[in-house]
Amino acid sequence: MSPSKQEVLVIYGGRSTEHEISCRSAAFVLRNLNPEKYAIRAIAIDKSGRWLPQQVPQLLQAMKGQKVVPILPPIASEMVPGSFAGPSAPILGDASRQGVGSDSKKPVVVFPILHGTFGEDGTMQGLLEMAEVGFVGPDTLGSAIGMDKVVSKRLAQAAGVPVVPWIDVRKQHWSEVGHKICEEAERTLGFPMFVKPARLGSSVGVSKVTSMAALKNACEEALKFDDKIMIEKGLTVREIEIAALGDYDPAVSIPGEV
Repeated sequence: MSPSKQEVLVIYGGRSTEHEISCRSAAFVLRNLNPEKYAIRAIAIDKSGRWLPQQVPQLLQAMKGQKVVPILPPIASEMVPGSFAGPSAPILGDASRQGVGSDSKKPVVVFPILHGTFGEDGTMQGLLEMAEVGFVGPDTLGSAIGMDKVVSKRLAQAAGVPVVPWIDVRKQHWSEVGHKICEEAERTLGFPMFVKPARLGSSVGVSKVTSMAALKNACEEALKFDDKIMIEKGLTVREIEIAALGDYDPAVSIPGEV
């Protein structure tokens, strides 16, 4: 391996309900990372939480004609040690250069292509920050805030940014006074409404409801994925997105309509 190449470690899969979506995203990233510029490594996290180092050439071969990147069985010598099968061998320890079998003197940069719980919510970012390993994307706090719809709304509201009206519900309160919560939502928000797990993405567990019976069922469904849910007023709107890339001096994209 050329010592001039930046080593990039792609982590994908994960324990969340968005495991398959992560594998789709990772396929796009692995296909588009330039092997002439980067020394590419990959670790898959299976649905049980095991960290499994992957052979990138074999992954790329297995991905041909597929929209997702698979998780291949690692050879025995590559199994990540540890009682929790965590990332101790590939990226923890001497963060400046431990692991992934490279002779490059450049620090590894992790590209966490993980969706949902244990990936986008600050847990992976906190692990990497403690290990002093560089990674792509928001830091621990930014990831945790961005993942929690209720916290995001409250912070935006505190900053004077208009937000769509909502009610947030905890599982324990739902089991005690769920009918009262639905009555309050109907009175203060009105139909239609959207019911969402507070800390998931990719529309997992999301429902649009137009009746009291549907509202109750949607809350029960969303609570299967998270113990905190959000009931949000349904509006007819245009959805505009803007991307910001960078740290203290970010570059902002032009607006795009979804």
